[in-house]
Amino acid sequence: MKTIGIGIDIVDNKRIKFDETLEISMNLGIDPRHADQMVRGVISLPNGNGKSMKVAVFAKDKKAEEAKVAGADVVGAEDLADDMQKGNLNYDRIVATPDMMGIVGRIGKTLGPKGLMPNPKLGTVTTDVKAAVE
Repeated sequence: MKTIGIGIDIVDNKRIKFDETLEISMNLGIDPRHADQMVRGVISLPNGNGKSMKVAVFAKDKKAEEAKVAGADVVGAEDLADDMQKGNLNYDRIVATPDMMGIVGRIGKTLGPKGLMPNPKLGTVTTDVKAAVE
């Protein structure tokens, strides 16, 4: 058995037939009704979640080449936005460079309800495309 930093025991090589979950409760002393006090975050598990993720990247020129090298499944700009507008949303994450947010914003009503809209707080709107894709 291994114990991680917050005092939770994890059994090695455990094989079960349902998705395991971990729930953490914290008292942060904030008021979520105020926009400046919202808390959002993403955590990367040390061994991943066991699934390969499909990543689409909105980028041009040098950043587009960088995303392809980093392993993005689809890289594009207006053509990718048109494809997504038609209903092709089979991606787990969508990353965008700041200069492409005008294009992404046009399809925000399609991406938002699916939880795919790029967001700077989550690290999906960035100039460092390589790190976001990896």
